[in-house]
Amino acid sequence: MTRVLTMATGLMLLLAACGSAADLSKIERTIDKLPAFETAAQGYCLLVFGPEAHKHVWLVHDGPVLYVDRNGNGDLTEPEDRVAADKIEGATEGEYSFKAGDIADGSRLHKDLNVSWYTLNHLRNSLPELREALVRNPKFRACSVDIDIELPDLRGDGLGGRVSEGASAWDCHGLLEFAARPADAPIIHFEGTWEITSFNRLDPWHIGRTEELVLVVGTPGVGPGTTANVCYDKVIPDNLNPQLRVTFPPASSGQEPVVTSYDLTERCCGVNLYGKIAVPDEIGTGTATVEISLESWPGAIVASTTHRFEIVPRKPGPKREPVSQRLVRSLEHQDRHATISGVKFSPDGKRVMAGSYKGGIIHVWDVAGGNRLATLDAGEGGRATDEYFIPSADWKTLYAWQETRRDVSRFERDGQMVIHADYSSLVRGWDLATGNLLRTYQCSPSHGIRSMDLSPNGRYFLTLDETPGEYADGWPRALTLWDTATGKYRQVERGNAIPGPFTSDSRLVAVGVPTAKNESDDASIKIFTMPDWQEVSHITADDHRTRLSARTFASDDRILVGEVQKVDESNNWENSHESLMFWDAKSGQEVFSLPGKRPGETFGWIAKSADGQIIVADAYRRFDDNDERIVIVDIPSKQSKSLDMPTNTYIGRPVFHPSGRWFVVPTQAKVPDDEDGELPPEECPQPQLLLVSVAEGKILETLVAPPANVPSAAFNPEGTLMATSGYGEVLLWDFGAPPGASLAGTKQQDMLNQLVAVEGPLVGGGTLDWRDFKDHVVLVDFWATSCLPCVADLPKLRVLEAKYRDRGLKVIGVSLDNDLTQLAQFVKDQRIPWPTICKPASAPDARHPMAAKFGVDAAPTFILIDRHGRVARIGSQLSEFDDLEALLAK
Repeated sequence: MTRVLTMATGLMLLLAACGSAADLSKIERTIDKLPAFETAAQGYCLLVFGPEAHKHVWLVHDGPVLYVDRNGNGDLTEPEDRVAADKIEGATEGEYSFKAGDIADGSRLHKDLNVSWYTLNHLRNSLPELREALVRNPKFRACSVDIDIELPDLRGDGLGGRVSEGASAWDCHGLLEFAARPADAPIIHFEGTWEITSFNRLDPWHIGRTEELVLVVGTPGVGPGTTANVCYDKVIPDNLNPQLRVTFPPASSGQEPVVTSYDLTERCCGVNLYGKIAVPDEIGTGTATVEISLESWPGAIVASTTHRFEIVPRKPGPKREPVSQRLVRSLEHQDRHATISGVKFSPDGKRVMAGSYKGGIIHVWDVAGGNRLATLDAGEGGRATDEYFIPSADWKTLYAWQETRRDVSRFERDGQMVIHADYSSLVRGWDLATGNLLRTYQCSPSHGIRSMDLSPNGRYFLTLDETPGEYADGWPRALTLWDTATGKYRQVERGNAIPGPFTSDSRLVAVGVPTAKNESDDASIKIFTMPDWQEVSHITADDHRTRLSARTFASDDRILVGEVQKVDESNNWENSHESLMFWDAKSGQEVFSLPGKRPGETFGWIAKSADGQIIVADAYRRFDDNDERIVIVDIPSKQSKSLDMPTNTYIGRPVFHPSGRWFVVPTQAKVPDDEDGELPPEECPQPQLLLVSVAEGKILETLVAPPANVPSAAFNPEGTLMATSGYGEVLLWDFGAPPGASLAGTKQQDMLNQLVAVEGPLVGGGTLDWRDFKDHVVLVDFWATSCLPCVADLPKLRVLEAKYRDRGLKVIGVSLDNDLTQLAQFVKDQRIPWPTICKPASAPDARHPMAAKFGVDAAPTFILIDRHGRVARIGSQLSEFDDLEALLAK
């Protein structure tokens, strides 16, 4: 890496123009006087300030004490140098936070020096350095050092407009670790010269792959993790993006190198400037030279840097398996390179919606024609979840929330630090029929929305908000209740009150409520009436080391399903004990529980069957999700079974089939070098959709999908079609035949050669008279208007019926549709000539009596009945009756 000039403003700009950055390697790392220590081992780090690093401040960590040589005289025995650790609620062994105060540097005063040690174990799979550190020392704690620097003519979001700088646990050279002796101490340089450099490790780039490069503006130090990063808010202009000039090696000798330019337009986490690098196909292996610059910044100069990346051959993707034949079509999203989420069917099954994350574009498609009926823009940007939009139950209105970043400033008042935060988050409501925006929901002053939950009746929604204003610590939150018709809102809970499930009638809602002492930990669950917000029951944790959460109501809303997490006195959540809980919703009393099998096991996705009697959850070890299982709980019997999932596999949200007899679990094999999920589709393992039996807990069938993430899936009301997330598209899967059976189930097979009768109400009025079909061969077609293969078979069936009508063939349609009005219109529009049996008008949502009688779970299903009224053949495809002429003769 090489460094060009330096950054500066005012005096710093003059110094930068007159000379190079300070040579930190020449700094002598010795301490004149040390105090009497309390622990057996100490850690040493040296902070230096100013463009020439003239001010030296030693940090010495001694367990719960930090010594800060704030006047830089080398004497750490002075009383003001000793700083005691803050008390941290729920801290594990080795976790400390020190508020070390101010550092004077001549006429300038740098404020709010913070030094912290904390657990980063949840990142061990994505940070090889962290993984190696934990192997060396399982009690390893990451460290960060940050301070607000006073710079002339430059203001930031720090205290009093100062610029926030900090060494944030790691940089491209490794992890920040205090040394065991002063001579080896890392050096962090604040108020120094700035450069724009890589934040990532300089991992090889693959030909033809899209790589992500993360950058920071900061001052390099001595030792891994010592880059003093600059917080970009209010400092780096919003429209100023890093530029890259990359010289790739040529594909063959004698050719010119390939030179490509990129702008990195994304920002994240206060310090990271990042973007995508499309590595060309027409290059060779070798070394790429990457020149990174941040130009056109009035009043400041940021040094460019040059890096070298190894270019390696295109990584061969995994062996491709044939996609399952159940995949019948796809619906294209305009964000062709986005993760698609929030897949949902309309109540009549004729429309499907899905949105892009992080693009915020939501489409509604016509299932039959595949046309986009509406396109709604919910605003680009990250959210706390990819499920950022919710349609009302009648699909008349769609609600979506947009999260915006905080606008933060810090200042001092009466000797204490005060934070001022502003937000601009909002919720939008659209008319789904027209796509018109109906209303914008926004607090005054605006809050920062973190989540939104819509009541089943569509009359209210809850938002968990960060509240604006001035406060001394943390990011205060509140729970807000909104009326969708009027837009009126009111705050109903303070703190991190997590909105849980509503009952199916929208009369009650369960909320995880924090303690008054700690607003971030849920110590109880309260159930409130809607919308007057009266408490009806209360579930309280046993002690301060227990957390509760509410997940769903079940069993006709009589049972509340949730979790209880308990941690031991060490507060190590990796070894916590968790149980899946079932409480009586009215009294709050425990009905039964299902403890995790292993320490640290937690319950992730939870789904319930349509009748609310079966719960499915995935269970995995916290911070180690390579070994997961699916748990199936029958609530009435209080019995459970589990199914182990393939190791090193991502597990998606389970989805029940409308019959409740089986469910789908999306899975995808993990790729070791794809910790951020940024591999292009051609290099991703193909997802596998596991169809699991509720009764047996066994996999009935495995569907292989095209490469993509599968965060969501949904069934149409009849269960004949499933929609799943695809790569920039929604995939539609045919479930005319039940899982694991190419033809029919056991009950149907038992009916072969049995004497049967077909009966029921007819579309258009009247009742089918089975006597009219005596001495005829009858082909019974179980179908639905939302079943694409069924509709596709209609012309073929029409030809078949016409061809063999004079030979004694008659056709009867048995429709599985719920909407009888739309069914009647469809039959009329299609001019279906044979009689069509519909569901009884008194129970259109119930299972069709004829489907129950013949054991039909999915459409299409064809049953051939001979002249004597006996079942001759059962099939799921019309092609299975190509020998119909021979059958008629027989």
